[in-house]
Amino acid sequence: MNSKNLSNYVYLLTYFNINVVLYYNKFSAQNLD
Repeated sequence: MNSKNLSNYVYLLTYFNINVVLYYNKFSAQNLD
């Protein structure tokens, strides 16, 4: 795996994690209401 593929993988993994956190926070906020 070259550095370009590795950086793309890290970017996608980070982006996915951010989306999961944002979705989880929104879901939790709705449950509190």
